[in-house]
Amino acid sequence: MLLQLFVNTLIVGSGYGLIALAFRLMYSVSPFFNLTLGSLIAVGSYATFYLFPTLGVWAMVPVVALVAVLA
Repeated sequence: MLLQLFVNTLIVGSGYGLIALAFRLMYSVSPFFNLTLGSLIAVGSYATFYLFPTLGVWAMVPVVALVAVLA
């Protein structure tokens, strides 16, 4: 149980870190604070929340492909 809590904490913390890094990158590119990134994160979260139970693991295939192309 403690190991599961530790792993879940790392996963959620990594997500928060990536979001903060995206905000920092956006702020370094343009000098004003743009809040559209938060909207995009929310839309992606809702889409994942609704599509993952329907499609299962196959919902992650486009995400992995996109990360592979962008990396």
